[in-house]
Amino acid sequence: MNHRFVRLVAVWSIFLASSSADAQPSVSSPQQQAKAKFEAGLAALDGGDPSAALPFFQDAWTLSSKPVALINVAVCEAQLGLVATASRHYQEALAQPSITPAQAREVKSQLASNASRIPTLRVRLDEKTPAETTVLLDGTPMTASTLDTDIRLNPGTHAIIASAPDYVGRLYSVTLKEGAARTLIVSLQLAPQSQVECAPPPSSSMAIPVPSPTAKPMSHVPAAALPTSSVATTGPTALSSHLRTGAFVTFSVAGIAAVTGAVTGRLALDRSQELRQKCPIVQQCDPALQPIQAEAKALADGSTAAFVLAGAAFAGGVTMFLLSTRVAKPSPQVGVTIGPGTLSVQSRF
Repeated sequence: MNHRFVRLVAVWSIFLASSSADAQPSVSSPQQQAKAKFEAGLAALDGGDPSAALPFFQDAWTLSSKPVALINVAVCEAQLGLVATASRHYQEALAQPSITPAQAREVKSQLASNASRIPTLRVRLDEKTPAETTVLLDGTPMTASTLDTDIRLNPGTHAIIASAPDYVGRLYSVTLKEGAARTLIVSLQLAPQSQVECAPPPSSSMAIPVPSPTAKPMSHVPAAALPTSSVATTGPTALSSHLRTGAFVTFSVAGIAAVTGAVTGRLALDRSQELRQKCPIVQQCDPALQPIQAEAKALADGSTAAFVLAGAAFAGGVTMFLLSTRVAKPSPQVGVTIGPGTLSVQSRF
């Protein structure tokens, strides 16, 4: 299918003529720059290179705010397989007050033809997954209104990260093809309890005969009175077990936070690059680009926060693990028991 609008050159000339009716633009005016960008985009699109044409049409849209430029942005995106993004830009073009009836009809036709190409993904929590589970789709938090709902996405691979307190976080990777409809069931498992049993400390007892007033003096210690030993069978302390469990949980949180930071950081770079393409000069940016700028900043801040959380969680996990190995070792204890004719000494190390 040929997605290029053959009528756009004439439409572009009409809008240039209407803009020059009030004042004749100079060579360096934004309208003339937009026209040059638009023509360069058409040349690239005619040459079969939508990826090269896309930034030219994006610049033309930024400089002119004319629907015809945004429509061609969507045309390039549809040819590159970014059908969900193209659909959003078609809808945005339809909402422009200056769109002509002919352009609106063409856009609606493209929307209808691309609808079957857009894949959807439904993310659903299984019955055993806690309600407080946090789910990120390509770094963006999902809400109650977007969970268990068909989300329109571009074809390709998407990352879903799920986490919850006291549960092991999980990273899913889902690849969508054009027109596919998939459902992902998210399930989490409780963090593993410590299964390591510490060796019980040795316990020894020694009985030493003590002469009674009526007993005869003993010249030697009988064999029956030689030291005997016994081994305790108690396990690790409860505090040690809790500390190890906490360490495993915080290590899981650190891993999830690190992955989240990497994903959101990549998305922030993509948004920043998109903003630079549409607005090379920051001081002359169109106010309509403020949402992209705000989204890029929010993603960058989120990435930084995620990496900070990952570092803090890892340090906390190491601390708890080291403490758990220390509290499992009891302090040396010594006890003395005096009975009729004997002195008993008991010790624990």
